[in-house]
Amino acid sequence: MRAKFIGVNMIRGVFQRTRNLRTRLLALSVIARQGASKADFLISKIETRKKYLKAKTKYSDESRKAFVKREIESLTRIQQRLTYVQVILEMIALRAETAAIAGSIVSTIAVIRELLKQIRKRGFVALPGISLVLEEIYEATGEVLAEAMNVEYSDTPVLAKAEAEKILEEAEVIAKERLTNRFSI
Repeated sequence: MRAKFIGVNMIRGVFQRTRNLRTRLLALSVIARQGASKADFLISKIETRKKYLKAKTKYSDESRKAFVKREIESLTRIQQRLTYVQVILEMIALRAETAAIAGSIVSTIAVIRELLKQIRKRGFVALPGISLVLEEIYEATGEVLAEAMNVEYSDTPVLAKAEAEKILEEAEVIAKERLTNRFSI
C-alpha cells in the first residue's frame, strides 16, 4: 500500500517539474521578446543617427563627407546585424512558446542552444546591449535542458544543428527583407 503512494507522489513530482519547465520556457520567451524590443530600439536610434549625419554633411567639404560616409557605412553594418539578431530573438520567443504549449521541450531547447552557439561563432555576441540578453537566454536554456532531460528521458536531437542552420538562413532572409522594407538602403 505504501508503494502505491510513493508512485503517486513521484508522478506528481514529474508533473510539477513539467509545469516548472513550461513556466521557464514562457519566461525565456519573455526574455527573448525583450531582447528583440531592445534591438528594435537600437535599430531606430541608429537610423536616426544616420539621418542626422546625412543632413549635417549636406554642405560640408569632401574630407568631412568621406569621414561621415564611413561612419554611416559602419552604422549600417551594425544595423544589419541588429536586425538579424532581432529576427532570431523573435524566432526563439516563438519556439519557446510553442514548446511550452506543445511540450516538445528537449528538441526545441536543443535547437535554441545550437542557434545561440552559431550566433556566438558568427560574432554577434559583441553587439551593444544585446550580448547580455543572448547570454541570459543561453544560460536559461542550459538550465531548462538539464532539468528537461531528467523529466523526458530522451536524448538531445542530432538534427538540432541542421535545424539551427535552417533558422539562421531564414532569419538572414527576413532581416534583409525588413531592412529593405523599413529603410531605404
